[in-house]
Amino acid sequence: MRIRVCSLAGIAESRDFGAEYLVSVIGPALTGPEMRPPWIQEDSHFVFHFDDVVDPGYPTGPKREHLVEIVDLGRELCAPDSSAAVLIHCAAGISRSPATAFIFFCIHLGPGRENEALTRTAQNSESPWIWPNALMVRYADEMLGREGHMVRTLTDWESGRLTVPA
Repeated sequence: MRIRVCSLAGIAESRDFGAEYLVSVIGPALTGPEMRPPWIQEDSHFVFHFDDVVDPGYPTGPKREHLVEIVDLGRELCAPDSSAAVLIHCAAGISRSPATAFIFFCIHLGPGRENEALTRTAQNSESPWIWPNALMVRYADEMLGREGHMVRTLTDWESGRLTVPA
């Protein structure tokens, strides 16, 4: 399985990646179809609408139902035997799309390999600086039964206790 994480502006520059699927994690004000490049089929473009916030009470922030859909998509596209090429973007390629990639890599690699999943997320991100959305990760950790391992990996990385090689 291959994943590339980019910004909205980076979609066009990612053509050579050879994505079969495009995952757009964007604010509610944006639509979606205009973001799909011509090399991605309409039924291979998945759009999730919520703002990049970590307060669960924020009205337009990520909700559990969004993460149910993202986790379900990850299980479909990124199963352990998957060879899919997935391009994931948000507005800046720094928070929502890296969180989605981290979730997808956790699904693909399986339990106990959260550090590797975060490393692969960082290595496959357009931006040299990522900050995966912690609320998205928390919801996914619960849904995937990871007993806090995804959250701890992210917290350790953010605090500098875990170094993720570029």
